[in-house]
Parts: sequence; structure tokens; C-alpha cells
Amino acid sequence: MSTANRSEEKQKDVKPPKDFDLNSYISQYTGPLAVRRLLTVGENCSQLRLQAFRKALTLLKKGKNTTLYIDTVSRARELLGHTLGDQYGLDKAWADNTNHRSMDEANRLNAQNKELRKMGEKEPIRVNLLKQSALQQAMGEYTSAIALLVESTEFASSMQNNLEASMAIIENSVFSGVMNHVNSQATRLRGNKDFNLKSNVKWSAKLLVSVGLAQLKQGNFLSAASSFLGLNYSQSHLPELLSPADIANYVSVCAMATYGRHELKTRLLQDENFKRFLDHSPLWRDALTAFVDSNYAASFSAMNTIKPLLQLDYFIGAHVEGLYSTVMERAFTQYFRPFSSVKLPEMADAFKMPLQALESVLVGLIAENKIQARVDSHNKVLYSRHSDQRNAAFEQALKVGNTYCRDVKASLLRSSLMQNHFFIRKPIDPEKLKEHELLTQFQ
Repeated sequence: MSTANRSEEKQKDVKPPKDFDLNSYISQYTGPLAVRRLLTVGENCSQLRLQAFRKALTLLKKGKNTTLYIDTVSRARELLGHTLGDQYGLDKAWADNTNHRSMDEANRLNAQNKELRKMGEKEPIRVNLLKQSALQQAMGEYTSAIALLVESTEFASSMQNNLEASMAIIENSVFSGVMNHVNSQATRLRGNKDFNLKSNVKWSAKLLVSVGLAQLKQGNFLSAASSFLGLNYSQSHLPELLSPADIANYVSVCAMATYGRHELKTRLLQDENFKRFLDHSPLWRDALTAFVDSNYAASFSAMNTIKPLLQLDYFIGAHVEGLYSTVMERAFTQYFRPFSSVKLPEMADAFKMPLQALESVLVGLIAENKIQARVDSHNKVLYSRHSDQRNAAFEQALKVGNTYCRDVKASLLRSSLMQNHFFIRKPIDPEKLKEHELLTQFQ
């Protein structure tokens, strides 16, 4: 696992959820992202670290990504030492043989491509470039794979060929973890009249999920939730990307951080399609229902039960702390909004929080201007900071009075001018004035 991925967020050691089974969890996924998920678990959970790294190394030896395999062995040794076991140590012979076979295939395809270019037939060249791209993807060289896919569009004989290339570029971008091509390619596809979302069911599902993951990566949680919500449950079997339970997890936490309570109720809890996703993660149904009903203690209790699973997730793990903090801030704001003052012990009881911890959070929210209030630490009361309504009324009355005086003066001036037959006429055209003077002279 690259240093960049490891350093995206320094998390504390995560205790796995109760009854969490790594085998069952990882069986939901296939391809490169299954390995990435295992490495994320291994990095952040000491209890599952050995099992996760061993599984990741086993999967990597079934593929051609020797670079990631070598990095993973090195990282596993760094974290686990000899506990990893000799069986999972660096298999240099396997890595060398795999590299040799991959290079032989790459050279063969490249030589074939040169011969095909001499013949000048577009379709064989395009197919050859796709094969080269697939090889680079298997080797973990996603940038090279994307470059070959872009090149293949120059030899496309139909719009379908270009659409296939765009979808493959999106897939490679997601696998790379960078996702810098996802939004641009999605915009291109959606703007293409030949790309019918309804007829390309599999592609439309992958597109929605890929865009959602890219938005999640960028921290655009509102857009991410909206994109995932567009996915029909019947098309949600995408083990190369995510599982239905992931959809429930991602949408629920992103929506709680960005949607209002009415939207949470109508777009999540009452939506028949999303209800099926919530069946895979029923705790989110409890958390959402309690949050909508302002039962914040029950909502946070359910959320905290799910939290470790999210922290061990490859896509959303880096955002969990921030999202949970946002949800808590929104809950405090919603709870306090109807009141002019609230006793802190009562509020602490409502949120099932220690009084000191609650007071500390509130002080932070006030300092960040997220709650218009002040804390009376001595009497343990939170007071709302309403504007001085009396001064505001005086200022408004003065403003209205000044406006009235100005309008009256303007009306009196206009009336006086009219009484004295003082009018401002339209300027006369000089040519017409000269003509008028000449006519006057002749008369």
C-alpha cells in the first residue's frame, strides 16, 4: 500500500465491530478493490491485521500486480515482523516470473500493434490497444492503461467503441484510487445522445456508483449521496466496486451530514428502493429514524455501533470523523434552535453525554459561530444570542421616516416647479433650430 494512501488520515487503532467476520466481509468483493479493502483493514485494525495482510498477499499472488505485492510484503513485515510467517514472506521467484511473463506479453502485443498499423485497419488496432490496456490494468499500471484507452478512441469505428472506452477509463480511475478522470468521463457520457442510461442498465449503475465514489473521495458528500440514491437496488450487484451494504452506509452517513430531517424521511426512510439497501444495514434505519424523531441519544448509539465498520472502509474511512462531527453539530443546532435557553444537564441527558464533554463541544461550536449562543458555566445554562429587537425596531422606524421625508420633499419640489410653469424639455435638434430661424427671417 502506497505511503500516500496510508497517510490520507492517521486513525487510531480501530476495534472491529462485534461479530465482524473478515472472510464474510471480503467475500462481497472482487478484483483490485478487494485487495485495497483488506489493506485498509490491516492498516487500521491491529486485531485483524495478520489475517487481513495474509489474505491480501494470497489474492495478490493470483494476479500480476507485483509492485503492490512487494510493497504489501514490506508493509506487513514492518507492522507484524516475523508474526507474518515465512509462507507470506517475499516470494521473489514468483515476482520475477510474473514480471517476465507480463513483459513478454507486453512486447508481443506492442510488436503486433506495429504490424497492424502498417496494414492500416482500424478495428484490429483498436482491439490490440484494448488488450494492452487490460494487461496494464492487471499489472496495476492504471495511468498507462488509461493512456492506451484514450488512444484506442482514435481507431473507433462506432460510437459504441468510444462509450466502452470511456467506461473502461472510469473503471481504471476508480481502481487507481485517484479518480481524476471519473467526473470528466461521466460528463462526456451523459452529454452523448447515444448513451441511453435506461438501455445500458449495467453501465448506468457503474456510472452512478463511480461518480458517487469520486464525489466521496473529494468530500462532496451531498453530491455523493444523491448519486448513490440514483442506483436501483436490482442493479446494485457490483462486487468489483462495492456491496449493497456499502450503499446503505455511504448514503446514510452522508445524508445525515447534509440533508434536512424532511429529506431524510422522504428520500431515505420512506423510499421503497432505499429501504431494500437498509435491509443490509438495519442499524442505519434505527439511526435515521431516531434522528428524524429528535431522539439523538438513540441515533448516536446506533451510529457509534456502526462507526468501526466505516473506519475500516477503503472509501469512506478517511471521512468518518469529520462526517460524525458534522452530524453531531447539526443535532445540537436542531435541539437548541426552538429555545432561548437550555439547562446543560438536561441537554447532556438528552444526548447521553458527560456534562463536561457537552460543554466543551458547545464552546467549540460557539467559537466557530455555528451556534448563536453563550454558555453560563457557573449556572450550567446555554443562552441564545438574539439580536436586540428594540434597537432593531428603532433603526427600522428611523429608516422608514427618512425615506418618507425624502419622498415628501421630492413631491413638493415637483409640485412647485409645475405651478411656476418650469419644465425641462427635450433638447432641440440644432439642425431643426437653424431651419426654424431661417423660416422666421423670411416671414
